[in-house]
Amino acid sequence: MDATMEPSPRSQLISPKYTAQTWQDLNLDPDNPDEVQWQKAGDIIKDRIEGRFLKPADALIKAEEDKTQGTFGFAILALDFLVIETIQGFREGKVNHNGQSKALFKNFLTEWSLFKESVPVEDEREEKAIKLYENGRCALHHSGSTDFLKVGISGKALEFSADGLIRISRKLFHQSLSQESSRFIQAIETPGDPVLRRNVRTKMDEICQK
Repeated sequence: MDATMEPSPRSQLISPKYTAQTWQDLNLDPDNPDEVQWQKAGDIIKDRIEGRFLKPADALIKAEEDKTQGTFGFAILALDFLVIETIQGFREGKVNHNGQSKALFKNFLTEWSLFKESVPVEDEREEKAIKLYENGRCALHHSGSTDFLKVGISGKALEFSADGLIRISRKLFHQSLSQESSRFIQAIETPGDPVLRRNVRTKMDEICQK
């Protein structure tokens, strides 16, 4: 294809509804914020996370419930694990996740209310977070299987069992993660955290080549 016919980077979709140009045209100053602009920024990031990850997982859960297809537990979790790393990447302003995935995953989990409730002993949280990263996120994304993760439709959202298995109720886990994603978007749209806003802007600017 002639280079002159290639789509402009500004016209590239960064979410189902928004292009890179939409983000590039925002005036996002974390220290002297225009709240209308930051509301728009939150909506763009929400559309990106929901459109690429959360809504596809919702559709798989619904297909299971409607019994129109088989079971999609691993596929749902694979999408949810991507959400975890994506949100934490925005929170920390990481423009490149190479070599950063383990830390991002761990940092998200150890601050997530669901994980804290599932691992009430604080000194055990980092170890358990790494275990879920290695036996869940890495196993599913790298090989599509795992011997240490049991995915079901009942029980607790997340449980580290005495037999060494990690048990996850895919629907409850996904629901809690969706709620955490909403809290993340609300934090972007709410005045009071310029560091978060600066990190979010840094990451999305890189994505949009601004």
